[in-house]
Amino acid sequence: RFVSRNRLAVAASSAVVALLVGAAVLAGLQAKRIARERDLAESERAKADHVVTLLVDLFETADPDVVPGGDRLSVREFLGRAEKRALADLSAQPALASRVRHVLGRMYHARGEDGRARALLEEALAERRLAGSADELDALAIQVDLGRVQAWRADPGALSLLDDALER
Repeated sequence: RFVSRNRLAVAASSAVVALLVGAAVLAGLQAKRIARERDLAESERAKADHVVTLLVDLFETADPDVVPGGDRLSVREFLGRAEKRALADLSAQPALASRVRHVLGRMYHARGEDGRARALLEEALAERRLAGSADELDALAIQVDLGRVQAWRADPGALSLLDDALER
């Protein structure tokens, strides 16, 4: 009886309640999305901090005040030390270890040490895939660099690797 006498007021009240419920649901969804993005940003910041610390530690190995003879290290010796030290520190972080292997692989390739470059890039790609990272562009970049190394060495598998990377 009340509803039939006050149809307009009941309809307006129902609309307001529906809008409030919708706004509350939307606010909750946005809060979850913002929390995910915040967590991702914090994770990326922690990775970046770790990489900076790692780089500072690596360059300290070339400091003659820290390591006698460090100022006479060749690039090959520096890369060898950097590889051992960096990867030992990253054993619990496969995505970051994959990134470091990728960078080291590119450095070895630039120096003409394609055998070591290929091994590091293959390990980086396998690690990236095992980590199940959502960033397919990282895996694609590794595949392209691996294809370049193999093509440089006239490896027949290089074209299929590059084709596979382009299909993704």
